Amino acid sequence: MLVFLFSAPILAGEIIELNNSSCWIKQEFSDYWRVVSLNTKEVEDFSWSETSTHFYQSLQERLEKLGKNDFDTSQIQMGLFCTTSGFEFVFSVPNFQEESFCGTAKLKNGQLELKDIFSNHQNSYPCDRVIPGELYIYAKDLEFIEAQLEELYQNNESPFIDYYEKTSRALKIKLNPNYVFKEHIVKKILEKDLGHYIKFIEFNHQVTHNGEFLPLFE
Repeated sequence: MLVFLFSAPILAGEIIELNNSSCWIKQEFSDYWRVVSLNTKEVEDFSWSETSTHFYQSLQERLEKLGKNDFDTSQIQMGLFCTTSGFEFVFSVPNFQEESFCGTAKLKNGQLELKDIFSNHQNSYPCDRVIPGELYIYAKDLEFIEAQLEELYQNNESPFIDYYEKTSRALKIKLNPNYVFKEHIVKKILEKDLGHYIKFIEFNHQVTHNGEFLPLFE
C-alpha cells in the first residue's frame, strides 16, 4: 500500500499563489482543497483521502506494466506544479536500488488521474522527466555506430539493448525492460564502449513549460 504523509505548508483558509498568480491553491477545510488556474480558468475541488486510493492503484498498475514490483513507494513526495498553461501534480520517488522515478497527475472532476511516469536520474525534485527506457546516440557516422551496436548485440555483450532505430540525426536506443529507470547506467556503459566514435549520448527528456512548484504531500 502506498502512504502519503500530509505535510503541506498551508494553513486552512490560506491562499497560496504560484507562478506570478497564474494559479492558486487553498485548503478549504480539513482534507478538502481547491486549485485554480486563472489563465486556463480551471477550477478543481478535491479531497485527498478520497482521491488517493484511486491514484495509488493506477500507479501500482503502471509500475507493474513496466516490470517494477519492488519499489518502496511509501515515501512518495508530491506537490503542485503551476505554469502559464495550467497546473498538474508532480510526484517523485527517492532513489531505490540505483533506480528512481517521478511522474505527473491531473485532477479531473475531483479525481487525481495518473498521466506519465518518468525516470529521474538527477534526483531533481520535483521531476527530471526522462522518458523511461530510451537513449539517443549522436555521432558523425551513424552507420558505423549501428554496426558496432549490431556486433555487441549479436554477441550478447549488450543485454540492455532491446532494439534500436536510426533517426535523421541520431540512433534511438530502446532498452530491455530490466533496464527501465537505469538509463544512466547504460549511458555510462555505452560511452565507455563506443568512446571517441560518438559525439554524445543523451536522455530523451519531455519538454515542459517553466513554472513554480509547491511541495504538498510526502
